[in-house]
Amino acid sequence: MVRAGLRLAAIWAAAFLLAGAMLAPFARGNDDDMALGHEAATLAASGPEAVFIGSSLIGAAVPPVNAGGPETPDLDWQRLFRNGADRHDLLIMAEAVTPYTRFLFVEAAALLRAGGSDAVWPASVLFDFSRHLRNEARAVADVEGADLLDLRRESEFVDRDDPVGPRSIPAPDPLPVADLARWRALAEVLAARGGALVLVDPPRVDLVLTRSDRDRRAQEQDHARTLAGQMGAGLFQPAPWWEAGRFTTGGHMNRAGRARFVQEFAAWLERHDE
Repeated sequence: MVRAGLRLAAIWAAAFLLAGAMLAPFARGNDDDMALGHEAATLAASGPEAVFIGSSLIGAAVPPVNAGGPETPDLDWQRLFRNGADRHDLLIMAEAVTPYTRFLFVEAAALLRAGGSDAVWPASVLFDFSRHLRNEARAVADVEGADLLDLRRESEFVDRDDPVGPRSIPAPDPLPVADLARWRALAEVLAARGGALVLVDPPRVDLVLTRSDRDRRAQEQDHARTLAGQMGAGLFQPAPWWEAGRFTTGGHMNRAGRARFVQEFAAWLERHDE
């Protein structure tokens, strides 16, 4: 009787999870967008001169605030990122922070990622809590100056000829005309305030994944340059690949990577300071 009851409970639990997974694609909507916009506006309202927005690539490459130092630019910034952010997320963040800041630095790779529909799919729902814990761990690592551990297998970095790998770089997707008009408007607002909209293209780890990955990375950089011109934006674009010692995963920098990124950003900012 007890075993039968446990089986029944397990069946009901599985059915509940399955139902939640099936309904998950409809879960993301205006509430999620409003929450993201509110988070972005709240951060920007604290008064930073600049804001970086993007996916975890920006989260790993840019310290949450400018801590200062001999090779650090004289620029007060805040950083806002969302794991897996796409162009829809970036536009929400950008329109929320623009009224409060002078300089807006936007991750190019996320801007070139369509992201499919606005739905949150089952995997996102089931692992939402783990993503939250990972964000918390990243925040602690930033504060304490520690590196996040790379738990992926080293074998994922091997040279292969297959078209899709575990860290494959997606093909860039052109920005829709309607979105482009909104980004141009933001660029004009920032310029009128004496600031600027700037696309940021963080380097990737120089360990070959697939030959097509290198081709797509070149396309990604070309698209970023074209898009910056279309948007009336600046472009901070270091070398496409950096050595493996500056990364924890295929696209996420460690402390050494962040230090070099900030140093090169400071040099770029000095060259473009008017």
